[in-house]
Amino acid sequence: MPHRSYRGRIDYVRDGSGVSGREFFSVTVQPNGKRTLRAQCEMDDIALLRDVVQTVDKAWMPQESFLRLTQKDRFMGSGWSRFDARGVDCEAFTQNEGRLS
Repeated sequence: MPHRSYRGRIDYVRDGSGVSGREFFSVTVQPNGKRTLRAQCEMDDIALLRDVVQTVDKAWMPQESFLRLTQKDRFMGSGWSRFDARGVDCEAFTQNEGRLS
């Protein structure tokens, strides 16, 4: 059985201001039940761009994730996490905290 995918868009709406941002996403479901989410969030009012890729297993338990964040075209940080029965491994770098493990 091949994988299946779906995609969508979420608009962030403020009363009286209209749409202040949007998020585009897609999800791929593999035959073994694992799901991978890809999302891009754009917030106009604070010039924020967030990219996320995250995978969960068939029981919806996290497997790994990646995040990258920019604001006003300035790199703010990125991180990678891997999840297993023992816990979480994370490697990240942010403008405010530097490297984190």
